[in-house]
Amino acid sequence: MNKKILNKKGISIAEVVIAMAVVTIVTVTSLSIVFTSTRSTQKAAYTTAAQYFAADAVECFRAAKDAEQFETAMTFRGGYTLCEPSAVDPEKESQYQYTYQLADSGYSAVVTLNYPDKERPSFTVAVTDHEGRVVAQHFFLKGDS
Repeated sequence: MNKKILNKKGISIAEVVIAMAVVTIVTVTSLSIVFTSTRSTQKAAYTTAAQYFAADAVECFRAAKDAEQFETAMTFRGGYTLCEPSAVDPEKESQYQYTYQLADSGYSAVVTLNYPDKERPSFTVAVTDHEGRVVAQHFFLKGDS
């Protein structure tokens, strides 16, 4: 037999353990970065959708003559769906409130319309994330430019 083959030493257990530890640390760090990036990207997408929804709601309010036209215009806006039917404030029959949800995100939007008889109609929208933080908010009075 060849002496070179017989004299060759193998890899020790310590070297194998150190190599596995290095590979594990690199893998865990890489996966952590990927997951954090994915969560940040998804949060940014939800926030952007919320901002577009709020802007679309303002435009629908500007174009609508009453709450019924607003409801019709708001159908299929930005992935948000109406999760609570319009609620009329019993004390103010000219005030309407709608709650919209963005599917599987925890984001919700509360839209309040006010069509008083002798005053200018007003509109507010506030979109909150799953932690209750406001990510988009608008107020508008008809007659404003």
